[in-house]
Amino acid sequence: MKTIRRILVLALIAVVASSVAYADDKKIDYSALPVKARAFLETYFGKQPKVREVEMEREGYSVELRNGYDVKFDRDGKLIEVEAPSRRTVSQTIAKDVLPAKAIEYLQEKGVADRINDIEILHNGDYLVEIDRIVNEYKLRFDSNGNVEKKRVR
Repeated sequence: MKTIRRILVLALIAVVASSVAYADDKKIDYSALPVKARAFLETYFGKQPKVREVEMEREGYSVELRNGYDVKFDRDGKLIEVEAPSRRTVSQTIAKDVLPAKAIEYLQEKGVADRINDIEILHNGDYLVEIDRIVNEYKLRFDSNGNVEKKRVR
């Protein structure tokens, strides 16, 4: 009986802790974003991007655009992730400017450069690229130089 109580108490603590973690996110005004983040958004989404919501999170900023794109930045405004809306793709201009040239070449050779759904820049400088195929999605991992490190099917 004591074991069950301990498990229940630990589960309750986990639930409370996770809800407190989510409470750290707070909505902010677009103008409060770092200059670097605003420059990225204005370069690729227009001089006055149509922003639905901007949140300050523990690791940085999350921007949801009205066209469905989600873009994340670190605290300094450096891009962390750009994700296209469901069944749409990241523009090739963004992909070419964000990913190393060697990664773009690889994606073009495989015929999937126009099927990128999500680009994430990892803490170690690697890139995680999600490819949206009609039948399935998969992720490719590139190192900071654009060499393919891992292919993962989802």
